[in-house]
Amino acid sequence: MGKTVYSKDKLLALSMQRFAAVSSGDLDATMAVLVDEPVFELHPAGLQLSGHADVLQYYKQFLASAGHAISGDIIDTFVSDSAVCLELRMTHGADDDAPEYFRMIAVQPVENGRFTGERLYGDERLFRLMFPNPVWSLFQPLEI
Repeated sequence: MGKTVYSKDKLLALSMQRFAAVSSGDLDATMAVLVDEPVFELHPAGLQLSGHADVLQYYKQFLASAGHAISGDIIDTFVSDSAVCLELRMTHGADDDAPEYFRMIAVQPVENGRFTGERLYGDERLFRLMFPNPVWSLFQPLEI
């Protein structure tokens, strides 16, 4: 059985739904567009966060705290028949500090109409800002 092919419009709508949920801080809507056991991979760091409980913990922490200091703007979007890839400009500006800027690529695979997680490509400093402890300690080495 082959993978399901989705229309570009369907994938873009799903991706924008997720982006809006995260941007608005809506935990339930954010988790609703993910499969039951999502996997987040960090490259080139070679780490992964997997499973509903750990991803839920991440989003609770991110939306409650780190998410206020980190924002993302979509630079470009690429769509295949089963994934959306976003090029993002990430900004970290905590308190009165000068903002830090990062670029990140986020590949969002889709199965059964929901995201399986993300493959994130970026700077480890950004990842540590996005996934501070205790979530950072939940990451495991990625088996490639």
